[in-house]
Amino acid sequence: MASGYSGYKLADEDHVGGQTQVAPEWETIRVVFHNFAELPSQRGVCTQSSVLKCHGLEWKIELYPGGDSKSSEEDVFVSLHLCSKSCTNTNKIKAKYKIRVPSAGRAVGGQAFRIFSPEDLWGFSDYAKREDVLDVSNNYLLDGNLTVEVDVQVMLDKPP
Repeated sequence: MASGYSGYKLADEDHVGGQTQVAPEWETIRVVFHNFAELPSQRGVCTQSSVLKCHGLEWKIELYPGGDSKSSEEDVFVSLHLCSKSCTNTNKIKAKYKIRVPSAGRAVGGQAFRIFSPEDLWGFSDYAKREDVLDVSNNYLLDGNLTVEVDVQVMLDKPP
């Protein structure tokens, strides 16, 4: 039993008008894209991970080795996106994320909490220049593979 105010014993409680949301700890999902240099590198061509689970939700990491449709047309960039497979028009998700390539020591993200729709992709159109990713001195690739980690924190409804 919870104690109440002014010495009264609180028997029950209700919150009206929405639930309190809490941010649980960060959780990480990881994908290793094997033989990065051999993946299709045309602009707009995507290579996806299988479905990954994090915070009880389903996600995919999308890699565009030659950049997505929003990428610069002058330089070839690698694009990375996090995609929620659990989000629907009636079940929107508030999330915070960071995308990183641990071998290169490079992380981007940490955006503020936002509500996303299922059509939204969260990520970076111009994560890094393709030539920099392929340059072995930059440590993006280990044995030719690109490892991408995404740290995710999701605002969850706190049960009353």
